[in-house]
Amino acid sequence: MSPCPPPATAPDSVVGALIGIVDEAAAQEEETDSSTMVATTDVHVTRNNRLSGAPKIYATIMKKFLIFRGTPIPYSVDDILRGFVPDDELLKITPEEVKEFLSEKAYGIRDPGNSDLPTSCRANTLVVYKTAISFFVPRQSQPWDNITRIGNPTRCAEVNSLVKKVKKFEVRKQGAHPQSRRPLEYAEFIQILELLKINAHNTTAASQMTKKVLKTLSLITLQWHTISRIDDVCHFRIDDLTNNPPFEFALCCQLRWSKTIMEERDSPQKRIIL
Repeated sequence: MSPCPPPATAPDSVVGALIGIVDEAAAQEEETDSSTMVATTDVHVTRNNRLSGAPKIYATIMKKFLIFRGTPIPYSVDDILRGFVPDDELLKITPEEVKEFLSEKAYGIRDPGNSDLPTSCRANTLVVYKTAISFFVPRQSQPWDNITRIGNPTRCAEVNSLVKKVKKFEVRKQGAHPQSRRPLEYAEFIQILELLKINAHNTTAASQMTKKVLKTLSLITLQWHTISRIDDVCHFRIDDLTNNPPFEFALCCQLRWSKTIMEERDSPQKRIIL
């Protein structure tokens, strides 16, 4: 496959978007590390040990839901993570409240009609909201019983039907626009490298924009040579780069952050041709 020829000049918006993607990937890795640290060090063990290791994003969603249902005490994210919300308050949550909360997220209103369309968020987002609420309810594994009104309200048939209904609208192209990203094609990746090289030469050497372009160019070039994911390259350290005595025209590097690497021997050295 031959690469697409790059344009003579690269628009600032294109390069800015590329830099934004790389910065976003690095920020997500830092956020993941910090969230894990919060979940493991800042969450105290409660009397039933339910909230040990709770993700912070779940607590943020739960805070929004408690505000939505009109909980009298304004609990913070830290309060929810530490288990300060009493079980008596959590046991008052009903499937109707969960359904109205998810409906407002998807439709923008609590009680959508037949002519309303879920254009505000996707079904997968509703699943995350539902999972977050289910994480904090006292009876997580117990299905909801409509007769006794006991169990996990997020496992009610009405709540699950709402998610399935939103999925059906997405299939018909009547739901929210998908935000998923597809992998880059070979020609697109080559064109990104060419665009960054052009802008690195066209901008002022001392400008802040040039520093970002060079940083992004170095990052993507390393990803190209190591055939790795962008998040793996963001964890690359200078100590992982060594010389290659048998071949002076090459360097050796080692990536240790891949999701599939569980042992040190699974992280072999890779050669970078200079």
